Amino acid sequence: MLDAADLPDHQLLTPPICIVGAGAAGAAMALEFAGSGIEVLVLDACQPDTQAPRASIRHALKQTLDSRRYAGRCLPLSDMELAARRHLPDSGWPLAADALAAYYPRALKLSESEASAVSHGRDLALARLPLIADLADSPFECQALDRYNAPIELRRVHRRRLAAAANVCMVGNATVTGLGLNSAGTAVDTVIAQTPDHRRLVIRAKTVVLAIGALETARLLLASRDVQRDGIGNGHGNVGRYLLSPLKGTLGMVHLRQPPVAIWRRERSSRFSRRPLSLNADTQNRLQLPAIALRLRTLDTDDRIAAALTRLGRSAAAQHRYRIDWQAEQRPTPSSRVILGGSHDAYGRPEWVIDWQTSLADGESLRRSLGLFDEALRACGAGSFDHDPAAASVTMAHTGIPDACLLGSARMGRDPRNSVVDGDGRVHGLVNLYVTGPAVFPTSGLDDPMLTLTALALRLADHLKQREARARLPEVSLARAYARSEPATAAPRRSERAAAALLESDQPGGSAAGRSATSVRRSRPNTRGPRTR
Repeated sequence: MLDAADLPDHQLLTPPICIVGAGAAGAAMALEFAGSGIEVLVLDACQPDTQAPRASIRHALKQTLDSRRYAGRCLPLSDMELAARRHLPDSGWPLAADALAAYYPRALKLSESEASAVSHGRDLALARLPLIADLADSPFECQALDRYNAPIELRRVHRRRLAAAANVCMVGNATVTGLGLNSAGTAVDTVIAQTPDHRRLVIRAKTVVLAIGALETARLLLASRDVQRDGIGNGHGNVGRYLLSPLKGTLGMVHLRQPPVAIWRRERSSRFSRRPLSLNADTQNRLQLPAIALRLRTLDTDDRIAAALTRLGRSAAAQHRYRIDWQAEQRPTPSSRVILGGSHDAYGRPEWVIDWQTSLADGESLRRSLGLFDEALRACGAGSFDHDPAAASVTMAHTGIPDACLLGSARMGRDPRNSVVDGDGRVHGLVNLYVTGPAVFPTSGLDDPMLTLTALALRLADHLKQREARARLPEVSLARAYARSEPATAAPRRSERAAAALLESDQPGGSAAGRSATSVRRSRPNTRGPRTR
């Protein structure tokens, strides 16, 4: 990795593709481009201010750097979570149900979580059994298996592969402070980055990808107002809005008559919930409820007593008591947002202010869902769920900013009136600016977003590679035609001019950008990273 502090002030870089951010999404894209022959520049932002309180540093690392550490439950989004639901306003992803299916296995492989994934025959057989035997015909189902992964950083795990890729250049300590548009406001013309010692880098790329998390994406788009006065992509006021997070908590006490089937698995002396109870799709549609998952968790005191009696050679009286760890899908709310504050940081950027909100409907949906669980247990005689219905809404209202990765702020959608990017991640109205990572999520889903945001990054990388291939096709076809043809005549010269015009018009920023892209295509692979001048 190059250090931006070692480059001259006002250094100009001209890569075909510039990825801003080296977190999970940015690193996944860089790995996908490795060895492709397409030159890619990855800008890695510097660390937050180390003079800030420790909790602020931890929060900033988690939010601004796109959650570097890949961890949590590795579950894909279900068809229900991708679909538009009438009872969930502004829900629905602009993707087909199988659009991410091919990318989830690749995302799991990148995270090296296949070793910890539940894939053995015994586990699959257990998945077919109900978690609570008498609860089989209730509104709650247990068909999914949690897949956990130890915390890793993709960039560090795959550092050798990235270092060996001659077409990928990573520049550290380069904080992007602004995006410059062309005069027509249709394409990003320049990316301005700054080092901790206030040196500037100027990047002119054919394609720019933002992979810097929900908060930093909103700040960068809103603060870049040179051409579009409300910020880039903010013509309808959607940048920064619909800030989301999966809602989490622990509540109540479950008493079961019989022990459940295979709740936990042990790995490195840690317990991991494997089999969540989730509200089935029919019940969600019928009762107009968002998705929710319930996970049984034993009490620490019960565990210690049972372990002590086991060491003494005695059997413990089975109590079958469990707490409920619940995780619910948050309703998309336009008023939940991130905005720019009045103060500025050391790089001259306006600081962001988080106004994350939950609606009254979120608390009411949680209360009803937990009530359904209690009714189902009592109806089949499996046990009971003792809890205070009012405590659910109170707990959610006082949760504060979630510790999980925030989502939204540049949501994906087909209609520019209620979204910022399209189904490919391209900002509406711009031809060469893309966003990937947690910022594009239109709904939060149930589980940790890391697997899905990595799959989205891989999908965007494939899209950009295909776009590059299409851009090169006319030039290659023309060269082959000349190799087989007679000496130049009027018709081939007209074809040459037409192909050159097509290439030139396809490049953002006009004819100069087209000439720059052509020179990059004809240059030899640069073993030292993107060209500089």
